[in-house]
Amino acid sequence: MLSQENNNQTKVSPIYLLPNMVTLGAMFCGFYAIIQSINDSFIIAGIAIFFAMILDSLDGRVARLTGTSSPFGAELDSLSYGQFWHSACGNCI
Repeated sequence: MLSQENNNQTKVSPIYLLPNMVTLGAMFCGFYAIIQSINDSFIIAGIAIFFAMILDSLDGRVARLTGTSSPFGAELDSLSYGQFWHSACGNCI
């Protein structure tokens, strides 16, 4: 009976994690830009902000292409955008 229960379970594809991983990559770039601007490496911080901008523009497209948009992803994207744009760019200025 236990083996029949395991066979009835459906496998879920982990593709729904892809847009959130792109968003977390943008957040990492934003944090890296903040750290580099604190260390007076403004060129490296600017490059990190550039990569964060690219990743931020990609995450929504990836979510729509894979059909995995969610309210959590939208809130995570807003947090990421606020973090890298307001904090990282503010530190560089």
